[in-house]
Amino acid sequence: MDDVIITTASRQQIDLEPVAREIATEWNIPYVKRKKHSVQSFNSRYNVDNVLVLDHQKNIIWHNQHGAIKYHPGMALIRIKRLISGNNDSMIDLLDIKDDSIILDCTLGLASDAIVAQYVAKEGQVIGLEAERLLALFIKRGLTVYDEDIDSQIKQAMTKIKVIHMNYNEYLQQAPDKSFDIVYFDPMFRDGISLSPNMQMIKTRCCNDAIPIETIEQAVRVARKKVVLKETTYSNEFKRLGFKQIIRPNSSFTYGIIDVEGC
Repeated sequence: MDDVIITTASRQQIDLEPVAREIATEWNIPYVKRKKHSVQSFNSRYNVDNVLVLDHQKNIIWHNQHGAIKYHPGMALIRIKRLISGNNDSMIDLLDIKDDSIILDCTLGLASDAIVAQYVAKEGQVIGLEAERLLALFIKRGLTVYDEDIDSQIKQAMTKIKVIHMNYNEYLQQAPDKSFDIVYFDPMFRDGISLSPNMQMIKTRCCNDAIPIETIEQAVRVARKKVVLKETTYSNEFKRLGFKQIIRPNSSFTYGIIDVEGC
């Protein structure tokens, strides 16, 4: 990974260098001493597009020319709080996630859906696939160390998610028949969806190719219960890929389901 380096926060309240060096070794990326250099100067100084800064919480702030982003579970926290209060969650209801469900999230992204799913599937397992290596490493680190005003059960769910750097086509081809209860697809960057600057930054690193029909065929083979696709409400992908679309009035996105168990 030659377009990225890692360094530390400029004013170190704790000794971050050993941790940054450990991450650099694990991720096989260069570590550079911060000294008094600005983050912006590292791009030209070391001819890299991406600079990772280890902050005082030992989380990663990812900088590139499009902006900077620090991992945060986002809407997952709000959704879980609503579940705790007795409200429903459309994804949980449609996927019919149980306490022991085994779920394959083929498009992990920032892991918001995966966190909610793992929180509900306390005795189960969520495996998240991310084809972009830097994003996979960033998310894995964030899920491991994020600890800002969350209860122990949410933290446990975040750390339990297994992040795998692999393309979903490759993973599904080698996965055994009926090895997951649910196989889930949520392409992050759809046409017509407005993105925040942070998400625009992530988009530059991701593959935005359409899901091949052959991939869905493999997903059906691997799933025990259902294959689920999340897409924009008026997307043609549901029809193209053979999903039964769930009608959700006044919603910008919805789900499509292939009921494997009922076949």
